[in-house]
Amino acid sequence: YKELLRLGYELTVSIVGPPYLNGIYPHPRARIIVNPSMDYAQSLKLITDADVVVGASTMAATAVAMGKPTVMLGQSDLT
Repeated sequence: YKELLRLGYELTVSIVGPPYLNGIYPHPRARIIVNPSMDYAQSLKLITDADVVVGASTMAATAVAMGKPTVMLGQSDLT
């Protein structure tokens, strides 16, 4: 998050829990979307609108299936 902001990217971040527990903080170039239930329809809209997706599990697999450039994180440890 910090590195992408430092590089000047505009970000949309979909999070499940509180931002501070996700290492996220407010920034003018970051739009934070709280999606506590990981609603698939909401996530799909975000993926559709994205240029690049960084994610895990179903959302990352969906992005790959849609042909979006994707960085896929490990499910349990986010490596």
